Amino acid sequence: MLLAYNLFIYTLFILFSPVILFFALFDLFQFRERLSLREPDVLDSRKSIWLHGASMGEVAIIGRILPDLRQKYPRHLIVVSSTTRSGQEHIRRHMAEYVSHTVYLPLEIPFIIRRMLRFVNPEKVVLVETELWPNFILEAKRFGARVVLINGRISDRSFPKYLFFNFFMPRILSSIDAIGVQTREYYRRFLKIGASKSRVAVTGNIKSSLLSRPLDPETREAHRLLLGIPAGHAGWVAA
Repeated sequence: MLLAYNLFIYTLFILFSPVILFFALFDLFQFRERLSLREPDVLDSRKSIWLHGASMGEVAIIGRILPDLRQKYPRHLIVVSSTTRSGQEHIRRHMAEYVSHTVYLPLEIPFIIRRMLRFVNPEKVVLVETELWPNFILEAKRFGARVVLINGRISDRSFPKYLFFNFFMPRILSSIDAIGVQTREYYRRFLKIGASKSRVAVTGNIKSSLLSRPLDPETREAHRLLLGIPAGHAGWVAA
């Protein structure tokens, strides 16, 4: 079925090739990078950790784990990709101190993905929530990278679509080394579409779990001064 999927992908690529060529010629929507025609200029021969989130929401989750990731892997390059301009802007504005380079996710075409993989040279690929791009996952695995999905979820709306492709999904999910999902319901849904029990675990929602992490005394004091709360007084935050 991967052959049928790629036949569909290549057919779309050929049909839209005049538009793609026009976009690449004038570099509209950063298409030269999406086609892997532009080599990232900050990367070197070191191994990297490649994290991908679709847009600003998923990229914000990546931002929450970057400080710990940088501390654990000080010698690795850290590359963060997104598919939208808002995601790219969020990376550049709020994550620059931790990120070696930011890229757009390449188009879902094997030879384009392989070229970007050679540029980025990932040892690990971390996907956020539901970024289940078949060719990207399979090519990353063939490249030798460990592939992990974090904060995984399958919405009520998308679940029937994944079930429809149940004959296709097990191969994709078997190429992901570990899947951390938000809830027991998402855990059951991943199993129903073909994930192995040994690779899926309920790890909670990163958004809420990291928000609840205690502040260190210095940060707490800085916040107190910034908000003008007198020493010894309690503060109540509502949202």
